[in-house]
Amino acid sequence: MDITEIIVHGATGRMGREVLTLIDADRQFRLCGQLPGQWPTPVAGSVVVDFSLPQAMDGLIGECLARQVPLVSGTTGLAAGQLDQMREAAKQIPVLWAPNFSLGIAVLQRALRLCAAALPADWDVHLIDTHHRHKLDAPSGTARALAQTVDQQRASLAGARPVQVVSSRVGEVIGDHQLCFAGPSERLELTHRADRRSLFAAGALHAARWLQSRPAGWYSLDDCIGGLPPDDALGKG
Repeated sequence: MDITEIIVHGATGRMGREVLTLIDADRQFRLCGQLPGQWPTPVAGSVVVDFSLPQAMDGLIGECLARQVPLVSGTTGLAAGQLDQMREAAKQIPVLWAPNFSLGIAVLQRALRLCAAALPADWDVHLIDTHHRHKLDAPSGTARALAQTVDQQRASLAGARPVQVVSSRVGEVIGDHQLCFAGPSERLELTHRADRRSLFAAGALHAARWLQSRPAGWYSLDDCIGGLPPDDALGKG
């Protein structure tokens, strides 16, 4: 069995600790190093899995480029310039960034594209983004991505209003996202709730295993999740 060597960046944070726990329990993975701390010497098949803070991203990208190590990142709250840096780095190394590593969110993105394409401009869209009280960014990266998906799909609809986003940071909620498409006389509601933080760590490790054999490029979670039909197949049949 091939083993994927993982360098965990942000190892002392909530998500970093979840990644470390799963690596320890799964023989497909081996811990090669954890940061902050001394950068390890990457071995063949090494992948960096990053759940950190925006202020750590610039240094991380430089280190990955210097060592030619693929990068899987779930860090949110990034500035547009930092995402541009990651895309530029992807010309030299494989980079996969996702604001959420949940299979359910990946499927929800597809469903939102279908809904946004099918419903007329007089339907308004509301998104409630709820996370634990310790989360710093609001709206969350996931909420921003969901709203962007809908707004991009409805951009050509004359009179369509942008998604209205409300963020709450309460208790220890892992992550809830509720979307409502409200028409003149009916509503369509879609909800995703994360029950365990480990699901995001598992998704990131799945992405790392997939990414290690890919050429340099900019990748999304959709690229590495099998079983999802292409967008142009939705609604057919």
